[in-house]
Amino acid sequence: IEGNYKLLEGVKGKALKCDGFTTTIIRDVEEMPEISGSFSIQAWVAPQAYPWNWCAIVNQEFEHQRGFFFGIDAEGRVGFHAAIARQWRECISEKKIPFMEWSYLAATFDPETGISLYINGESAGTLKVKGDLLNDFEKDLQIARNHRLTIPASLNRGGFSRVPASYSFDGLIDELQIHQEVLSPDEIRNSLILLDTGLCILSRSR
Repeated sequence: IEGNYKLLEGVKGKALKCDGFTTTIIRDVEEMPEISGSFSIQAWVAPQAYPWNWCAIVNQEFEHQRGFFFGIDAEGRVGFHAAIARQWRECISEKKIPFMEWSYLAATFDPETGISLYINGESAGTLKVKGDLLNDFEKDLQIARNHRLTIPASLNRGGFSRVPASYSFDGLIDELQIHQEVLSPDEIRNSLILLDTGLCILSRSR
């Protein structure tokens, strides 16, 4: 774990409190299983602020050419982006997740059927696409911070605002898991039920 962070009460045990600027967890690529074929990602998140632009919950990508990205945008929408069949494809929810409150997020990828998103156990978006994930087996996996420098979404015209920046998730992340299979909608709902007793409203103090 790099940067400034705290360990606070999560939905199960302790959660990582990211500072919005410096926090990241890095898993060296040498210690990562090769993510390929069908897989799923799930995590509990409680943002204290929306990011300046897309910010990763977890990602292992290079320049929108290889790998995958799972995170939220400047409006609180959830997205799973990936290099599929040599194209960068994006599945984005219409629903937004709230501030100061736990949300359970999940994304699945199947080379035959595409991408599915879930928020609190309910379907939040699908993208029908066929093809294999072109992963980047030379990139470290990062949690709470993008590999790619990003221009702020609301300040993308003129002056210094066009300078890409690196920043981290602002809020809590807990129970992040990556599965080398597609979790079914029932399995995703069951994961929510198992931990929903941990749902809480966060203190607004930093």
